[in-house]
Amino acid sequence: MKSKLVLWFIENLEAIKEALALFLVVVGGVGIKAWKAIQENTKLTIKWVVAEGFMSLVVALTAFAIFDLWLELHRLIVYVICVWAGGMSTIVHKEVEGLVSDIFDGVGNWVKRKL
Repeated sequence: MKSKLVLWFIENLEAIKEALALFLVVVGGVGIKAWKAIQENTKLTIKWVVAEGFMSLVVALTAFAIFDLWLELHRLIVYVICVWAGGMSTIVHKEVEGLVSDIFDGVGNWVKRKL
């Protein structure tokens, strides 16, 4: 069992490295947004961070698909574009934040009813 896991890890090392790099890109985009929000005196909440993380993931995956898979740019340039685009994706932020807030409120109400 252990050898199969190690073998799978070795065979998929490149994909794992790319997934980790994409994760760091998403975290970078959220970090940029958090920094901008702090400068604008916005209160950072869990809902805000989850909404920003989701939007950064969507934007990073879209930018990655366009610039890496379609235009075949250098990977480092693609990651920089992903961070930049993720940091600038405030167009639908309020809608996603409202959706996440509704989900959190719904789960909280469901837990209160069950307890």
